[in-house]
Amino acid sequence: MNFLEKKKKMKDFIQMTKENFLSSYSYLSEQEYEETMVLKTKYDIEEFLNEDMEHQNKRIDYILYNPEKNDMYIVASDGIEEMIEFSPYTKKDTHYEFSPVPDWDYNFDYYIFCHLEEGYKIAFMRDDVHYGIWNSLNDLYPEDIDFKKGVQNYLRYCKENKITKQYLDEKLKFDTPDAMKYLEESEKVETKNKRKDKGAR
Repeated sequence: MNFLEKKKKMKDFIQMTKENFLSSYSYLSEQEYEETMVLKTKYDIEEFLNEDMEHQNKRIDYILYNPEKNDMYIVASDGIEEMIEFSPYTKKDTHYEFSPVPDWDYNFDYYIFCHLEEGYKIAFMRDDVHYGIWNSLNDLYPEDIDFKKGVQNYLRYCKENKITKQYLDEKLKFDTPDAMKYLEESEKVETKNKRKDKGAR
């Protein structure tokens, strides 16, 4: 749930710190706050991309959110070769500062897995990005990946959100290599227990 349509709350949301806002609106959960922040950011940047002549051909690839720092890393691309990064992005940003990401410099290890090790979580990710990651893991994991804990955090996210080979095959009409074989056994048990806990509530 979110409160994007609540004008009074949104005015306070923009002006107040996370701690003060949640204290003033004690009936709202931290999850509702975070969902609202991510959705507002997504809508704002999508609007910026649509209105900017230079970047109208780009879409948001993914959003990584850090609940402790209350900021985000956001990458948008044209799906071929042009990519830009908004980082770090906070709700107090009133204009859009971004930097181009050279195609030769980009890799999932340093632009996603690294952040997942640092406490960032996936708030949004397109299916074709998942597909690219799964192919990359199939080619590179584990020998050529530095941030292996980030990989395990990513795979746990996929497990919890039902991002499977079957799902990607059906959505994208490709034969996706099954990256879930790299989810370590301890992570599988932890994910299974989390899903049980959710079902018991």
